[in-house]
Amino acid sequence: MRTEKLIAICMAVLALFCSCTQDIVTEQYSTFESGISEIYNTENAETTVTEVASAIEESTAQQTTITTIEKIPVSVPEIEKNEFSKILEAETASLAGNLKVDNKRQGYSGSGYLTGFDRTPENLLTLSADIPYSQHYDITVCSAAENDVSNTLVVNGKEVGVFKNYVSENGKFSRTTFYGVYIEKGNATVSVKEINGAINLDYVQITNNKTVYDTDYSISESPCNPEATEETKALYHYLKNNYGKRIITGQYSASSKNLEIQAIQTVTGRSPAIRFGDLTGYSLKSEQATDEINSSIKWAEQGGIVGLIWHWVAPYGKSGIYAEETDFDLKKAVTGEDISMKTLAELEEMKNNKQISEECYAIVRDIDNISEKLKELQDKKIPVIWRPLNEAGGKWFWWGSDKDSYIWLWNLLYKRQTNFHKLNNLIWVWNGQSKNYCVDENTFDIASIDIYLDENTVTEESYVEQFQWLNKLTGNRKLIALSECQTPPDPSIALRDSSMWIFEGMWYGDYLVDKDGNFVDSYITKQQLSDFYNSTAVITLDDYKAGE
Repeated sequence: MRTEKLIAICMAVLALFCSCTQDIVTEQYSTFESGISEIYNTENAETTVTEVASAIEESTAQQTTITTIEKIPVSVPEIEKNEFSKILEAETASLAGNLKVDNKRQGYSGSGYLTGFDRTPENLLTLSADIPYSQHYDITVCSAAENDVSNTLVVNGKEVGVFKNYVSENGKFSRTTFYGVYIEKGNATVSVKEINGAINLDYVQITNNKTVYDTDYSISESPCNPEATEETKALYHYLKNNYGKRIITGQYSASSKNLEIQAIQTVTGRSPAIRFGDLTGYSLKSEQATDEINSSIKWAEQGGIVGLIWHWVAPYGKSGIYAEETDFDLKKAVTGEDISMKTLAELEEMKNNKQISEECYAIVRDIDNISEKLKELQDKKIPVIWRPLNEAGGKWFWWGSDKDSYIWLWNLLYKRQTNFHKLNNLIWVWNGQSKNYCVDENTFDIASIDIYLDENTVTEESYVEQFQWLNKLTGNRKLIALSECQTPPDPSIALRDSSMWIFEGMWYGDYLVDKDGNFVDSYITKQQLSDFYNSTAVITLDDYKAGE
């Protein structure tokens, strides 16, 4: 993961889920009640497996003895679900620094609004509210500004999210709502952390959320590919049956040495159920050596779930996966011709006749090459959680540079791999950062998002807003996954917030280990990692192998 990609993702997440909350998240969705009761009643269950598979080396798998670690039951608070609404007028706040009350701007409520937000370190405001019930609330911020500016809403010392004001609003007061924020009974404090500009703050409103507990899910009983293999159907059913109850653990490995998995075993006594690998090295223009297919086969032989992504090196022109690194123009590849079922010989003739471009031909040639690699897994009856064309809408990868071109490429990839190559061992994951890039729901099984925070931001949360955004986007019809992260969600908080991701995938390398495989705690502490892997609300390798 490059630094610029991390920064881009952070900014995209902030912009998508915070400043545009009114547009993308208008309601929250219910918890899976049966899942809560089932797990909450689990008491002090002990591990039944004292031997776990060590990292899969290129030579052979080994066994290592691990000290038994007691499972940790989740703790889910009682949700009271009562009516409540309170407006906290900003002018009533406790103030420090340059903040002051003003009333020159029209359209405010109460007796005025706060001004003086100039990023002075001494600036501080505190609004207080007596919260009568422990439950989820919707929090609305009313503010105005002359320019495009961002600020952070803070509740009880925790950053809830970023709200934005835009110059296009003509200085009028506008409202941003954060949905489904859990607040415990008692005195709550609300404040604003300044980011990059001045605002006029009118009020903050806290209202009980009415939808977080009441969603009807209609997830398909079968994978999107009607010809899916029996093994693929079985894995899909396993995912669906555990959705809302437990989070399946996943870890990306930088190489066949699986240093990340070794570190997890050392710290937690357990292994991830899913090993994620990257097929970058199989791109025709890649210069990266790889043995990822064999590593995936070995993981499956150990009883684990195989997950694969494809950071696709541009198939034509200057090599690279990032848009800034290559001169490959996806728009030039797009054609109105249905080429998904044509042979390479037919496509070469179309290219020579100028019916399709060089770019188009190169794309299909690369798809065919990667499909042959995936067939090696299908031949061994290994199902794959398949996440191609990742981080749609982020625009840092060449395949995400244009919405219409991306959707065309996704459809081509799906049809080519499913219908032409008969790859029936794939569970398709659409991974998006923007609703505009969402593809046909009949071409994917799981919707996912990647979430990264700043370095040294060790957090315990559920990522509820992102979860609910994906739920809304897909009409509650898809499994929802946290496909990349630096810190996994807290299972107890996820259950509380109705955001039980079907799986999580911690990124590789220095997000977890140094070059020698030693644990790195920049993004997650050893205690956090151990608590997560030993929670009764997650599925590890030994759980999966036992059929739990």
